[in-house]
Amino acid sequence: KSFELQEHYKNLKSAEIPKVVMTACSRSFNDRWSLYHNEYQSVGWILNPVYRKHQQHTNKDVMQEFFRVLEITPGVDAAEATVELSKYRKLRGNNQSNNSATDAESKLRPSDWWMSFGSDLP
Repeated sequence: KSFELQEHYKNLKSAEIPKVVMTACSRSFNDRWSLYHNEYQSVGWILNPVYRKHQQHTNKDVMQEFFRVLEITPGVDAAEATVELSKYRKLRGNNQSNNSATDAESKLRPSDWWMSFGSDLP
């Protein structure tokens, strides 16, 4: 949810909100982010099917954390995982399995989604 809050916060910047309020909100958000965030949450955000269409690749910190986890995970080829991630992001409804996977993104828990559709996807 922190990533969603961050996106909403970006939208608030352009709204008519007093600067002192935005500064306080920003400080509070950043303090909480620093306290609770870890790189595995970035991985979760990237691999959660509900957020597949979000523009995670535009967040430099998230992508760096994702690749750092790939590098330290035994048995994972980071280059191959990067290719697979690209295919996953581009998932389109070009066959029945992909249509079902796309439809189920918001209806299943991420682990259930991956168990149901992971073998058909990269």
